[in-house]
Amino acid sequence: MKRLLMLSGVCLSGVMASAQSISPSGIYGASNTSAGGGVSVTWVLGSLTPEAISALPVKLIDFKCMLTDELVVSVTWSTSEETNSDHFEIQHSINGKYWSEIGRVKAGGESNATRTYAFEHSSPVKGDNLYRLKMVDQDGTYAYSRMRNVHYGGEGGLTFHPNPVVDRLSIKARDWPSLENLKIINVSGAKVAEFNYAQLRDMAGKEIDFKKYPSGVYIISITRNDGTVQSEKIIKN
Repeated sequence: MKRLLMLSGVCLSGVMASAQSISPSGIYGASNTSAGGGVSVTWVLGSLTPEAISALPVKLIDFKCMLTDELVVSVTWSTSEETNSDHFEIQHSINGKYWSEIGRVKAGGESNATRTYAFEHSSPVKGDNLYRLKMVDQDGTYAYSRMRNVHYGGEGGLTFHPNPVVDRLSIKARDWPSLENLKIINVSGAKVAEFNYAQLRDMAGKEIDFKKYPSGVYIISITRNDGTVQSEKIIKN
């Protein structure tokens, strides 16, 4: 019974000591670790009282995620007040359990006026894309916003130009970061060229030099990181 009482006291102490430095309003969850009496306790804060909210370093009033016509996810958020804020970390997940940082935006620092921030995620995955903000203050304290979900159907918008081609073939793909492999196959079914993930990332101008290939019909086969394959017939003059 004494051990149980001591553990409860440590948890209460951890919350009271840090409640004034967690931000912002509309918090989904925040975490910290406090130590006392030789016991390390991890606590999770799920809501704040109105009195605590009035003293927070950042007040988040808006957080939106939307798939644009260019098939990128536009992430925007606004704050009505900032004190000692350092930066915003944009995090992405496909299952809500494992999160990765996809971008970071410097905070304004000190403000009593509405500030709006923006970030674009150019490579959403096919299916559900979950987003949240990690709001970090100058002393390292942080809090999370609520999650937002954007469903992406996986339309790649893959086009080749010009076709027929004489010298250089331009490739346009709205989901370029998801391309894993590109193969060029001639009319006999033989592979004449192949580009892996790293080579596609470094492809200058996203163009393929076709001048060295004989005139004829070719098939370009592209594999994405979700396993889907798309093929296109190209005529070389």
